[in-house]
Amino acid sequence: MSGYTDELLLTTVNIVHIKRGTFGGTKAVTPIPIKAVKVNGDRAQAFYGRNPSNNSLQLQIYLKNGQELAYGFNIDGTREVARWVNEINKLATGDPYNVVYDESKMQGTVGTVAGILKSAFGMDSEPQLAQKLSSGAKRSTQSCIGCGAPVTGVVGQMVRCEYCDMEQMIK
Repeated sequence: MSGYTDELLLTTVNIVHIKRGTFGGTKAVTPIPIKAVKVNGDRAQAFYGRNPSNNSLQLQIYLKNGQELAYGFNIDGTREVARWVNEINKLATGDPYNVVYDESKMQGTVGTVAGILKSAFGMDSEPQLAQKLSSGAKRSTQSCIGCGAPVTGVVGQMVRCEYCDMEQMIK
């Protein structure tokens, strides 16, 4: 039986922690709002690291209220955890091209197979494409159309206001 029974789900608004019981039943569901994730400059405070007690991979998330969260993964390789960090970073910063880790250079079979299929059809892998776009992407700050708070993102992309959750396109 696996050492990790809980689940994490990522939506555009929340990271959802589903706590499972011994036999797989749901004990608790805890939503963690993306807007609660601490952002420093253009980087969400989500990282991958190792659990000091058993050296297993962990997704580490730091929240604005000072809380530190750590979620273990029962997978071999860092690619899946790096993907979580990248997706949290994109959502928390409002920048869909803000990639922290180049997943194509990390170990793991899922990404390798996907990369082979994409290259067979002449397409860039998603992390490489994101890096190309981020280097030429223009960032802009404007007032939210819902509440007037400042919203920042890449011109032409949809962002969500962290105060009123209004989605809007950056101009």
